[in-house]
Amino acid sequence: MYYNTRDAFYVHKECEKVRGRNNRKTKSQLSETVPFKQLQHPVIGKCPECKRYDSKNNFYQYNKRKHPECTNIQTRNSTKMKPYKTDTCAFTGLPFGSKSEMRPVGDHDHDTLEYRGHIWSAANRLEGAAKFIMNEAGWTVDDLCTALKSYLAKPGIDIGLEPYPQLGYATPEEALANLSTNT
Repeated sequence: MYYNTRDAFYVHKECEKVRGRNNRKTKSQLSETVPFKQLQHPVIGKCPECKRYDSKNNFYQYNKRKHPECTNIQTRNSTKMKPYKTDTCAFTGLPFGSKSEMRPVGDHDHDTLEYRGHIWSAANRLEGAAKFIMNEAGWTVDDLCTALKSYLAKPGIDIGLEPYPQLGYATPEEALANLSTNT
């Protein structure tokens, strides 16, 4: 296993190889009209906080990914939201958990800057992605739900994707129990 610093969890090397092979198979099955993700530009970057493009020279010098001013504002906003955090997700109503997808994230409306509540990180990405899709497609929430239901009902195509191997353990407790007896 190795530690995936981007997602902050450990990954089996074999699982990562399968994921890579599956990504290549999926891309090779796509139509030529589907645009691939653009390569990173050596001089221009997109700040993940303000979502604006700029010269990487205007970003932090050590990683060239963010405007220093945007990072400072993001830190101050997070500090302002922290006292309002609860034990449950304002989106799902379910408790926060130890899984990375269930960790609490302060959510706010990017247009009005009004705080909505702390929600699961997965719910925060879902909300942002839904808003982006609705804006780009000119859809309402009902249109988005209809499209999602239709897409999920669509049969898939067998292109030879591989299942992940059954490595490791199903739960953290099981892994700890087995690893401590083998040590």
